[in-house]
Amino acid sequence: MLRAVIGFILLSATQIGLAQQANIPDTAEPKTQKVDSLDVAYQKELIFLRQELKVLKERRANIESRLNSDISSLKGDVSRLQSKQLTLQKSSETTERELRDITSDTEQFVEQRDAIEQTLQRVNETLEQLGFVPSSEELTFIPSLQQSFNLVLQALDENSRVREIANTEFFDQNGQKVSGTITKIGQIASFGHVDGQKLGLAPAGNGQLKVWLNKSSQPLILEDNAGSSTGIFLYNSLANAVAAAKDKTLSDVLESGGTIGWVITILGLVALLGIVIRAIILRRNQSQHKAVETQMAGVLENLSETSINSIENLGGGSARLSALALRNKDSEKFEDIIAEGYIEESQKLDRFGTFILVVSAVAPLLGLLGTVTGMIATFDIITEFGTGDPKLLSGGISEALVTTMFGLIVAIPALLLGNLLSSWAESLKADMEKLVLKIHNSGSAPSQ
Repeated sequence: MLRAVIGFILLSATQIGLAQQANIPDTAEPKTQKVDSLDVAYQKELIFLRQELKVLKERRANIESRLNSDISSLKGDVSRLQSKQLTLQKSSETTERELRDITSDTEQFVEQRDAIEQTLQRVNETLEQLGFVPSSEELTFIPSLQQSFNLVLQALDENSRVREIANTEFFDQNGQKVSGTITKIGQIASFGHVDGQKLGLAPAGNGQLKVWLNKSSQPLILEDNAGSSTGIFLYNSLANAVAAAKDKTLSDVLESGGTIGWVITILGLVALLGIVIRAIILRRNQSQHKAVETQMAGVLENLSETSINSIENLGGGSARLSALALRNKDSEKFEDIIAEGYIEESQKLDRFGTFILVVSAVAPLLGLLGTVTGMIATFDIITEFGTGDPKLLSGGISEALVTTMFGLIVAIPALLLGNLLSSWAESLKADMEKLVLKIHNSGSAPSQ
């Protein structure tokens, strides 16, 4: 920039000098004076410009120095701001994490507090049933919890003792109310004194007690100094009546299995009938086969139509196949004839075999189906009535378990006996084949 200014000044001065020279007369002395004055002006201008150049350079140096200083300061400020940003970012992340933890802890506290309040409500209801009524004054959470805890300790202390309550009514074995003394063992058992007798008592509902005479359900025996014993019933509440356990009959078990339980039972009975019939068939064929083997040696020595008829009259698959082999032993189609007869007799031996194995495979599946339907019924009851009364759930659960049990009871014996009978049938078929080969390898066919 400075160089351009100087060049412009010099160019202007040169043009002015040339113009002046053009107007100067030709006389020598005036020309010399004008040139001298131009040089002086030029020198002055040059000196001035050099000073200006020096000043401009100093000013530029100062400006560059200030700029460098400002740049260094700004870089430092940027570094500090970046460091501060990183610190603030880390602090923000830490704060967010702490906020999430606090939110999670708050939610857990609210859930736990709700659960504790529900438990506290049930505890207060139980305490009221035991005669320990909490204060009606409205308390905050912690004082209310402390009050219930103190009442529980008091109830445990008072109700864990063995105490006698005179002139108290309870139901006798005939269902009639009688008056007598009741000895309570804490809140778990009671027995009454009537006419010098000690009788075990059980819950009768609504806080009442009744005489318990179910011998199979007496879990505790008390003996006094005289050596006599009293059976008592252990309970946890007097709100619900206790009924004596009824012995289940086969009909009750079948009824608990529902429709599918009856289907499995009927299918099992039919399979059992098939097993019995097939066992009879195989047993008869085995005895007939032994009789054929016994007479076969004599028939082969004296082969005739009469001897063949005697073999055939023994009955059974072995007798019929042996008679067929004896009549056609020299035939060119012997193998085809025997194969046809063997297939026919095999079908008779395999009767009911496939059905028994099918039942052994289907019975567990029916039991699983009963399990599914029973659980569906249970969940329907839970949806409608909740889980407060276990008796409502027992029907569906019983159906789910009983049908599975029925399926396995039918499947396991059917599978074992079915395979055993199949092996027995295969053994008889092998004996029949050996007998036919023995006939084929013997002498010529009988004469007519």
